Parts: sequence; C-alpha cells; structure tokens
Amino acid sequence: MSDLLPDALIDHCLGTSRIPELFRSKGFKTTTVFDEFGREDALDLEILELAGRKQLLFVTKDSNIRKNRIEREAVFQNNVRLLCLVHQNMRFSNMAAVFTKHMRGIVRYSQRPGPWFVIVSESQLKDITEEMRKRRGEA
Repeated sequence: MSDLLPDALIDHCLGTSRIPELFRSKGFKTTTVFDEFGREDALDLEILELAGRKQLLFVTKDSNIRKNRIEREAVFQNNVRLLCLVHQNMRFSNMAAVFTKHMRGIVRYSQRPGPWFVIVSESQLKDITEEMRKRRGEA
C-alpha cells in the first residue's frame, strides 16, 4: 500500500513525533519541516515549493495558507497536495484522533495528483480546491 502513497511532509505546527508517527503507522513515508530544512522557521513559500518539487503530501494546521493570496497561488503553481487541519487549538491526542478517523479518505485523496486543498475537521474531510481556484487573483 505504501508504494501508492506519496511521502508526507508534516508541518512543525503539528509537532515532530506523534503526528508524523501516526502517518508512518498508516503507511506514509514521513518527514518533517525540521528534517527537511534543519529549522522550524522555514517560510511557507519555501515549504510549498519543496512539497511540490518532491511531490509530497503537505500536512499542516496553518490556515493562513488558504487565506494568503501568494501562498494559495504557490499551492497551485507547485502542484501541492495540501491537507489542513482546521482546528487550531487542539491537543495532540485530539489531532491524532481526527486524522485517524479520516485516514481512509486521506489515503484516497493523497493518491490524487496536486494541486488540491483538503481540510480535515472532527466532522469531515472536505475538498475545497474549487473554492480556492475561484479565489485566485484576489487582491
């Protein structure tokens, strides 16, 4: 199964152990922003470029990527597969529970080529790519 899955890049805001380990346990080869850049303060544009170039599934809870026009455009330009947890203030155990609940859908989405934006919450896994496409070009 893992041959069909892209490698996953876990953002520093999701931690460096529990969430990466969860994705590993589900068959993803997983790396973190710290692993890739040697620091946690890599810029979102750097991360998005890397995720696209290496065809990684980028897992984050940084909702600013969806809101910032330049970062949204970087997702499209770099063909990024972006999975964003929408609740900012969750404990790691709750984050893990949400990802686990939706892992079957996450696996299905992850096998699709980018670019795409998928948000994950306690209640749903939702593809918002078309909504983000419509917002392209906003000032």
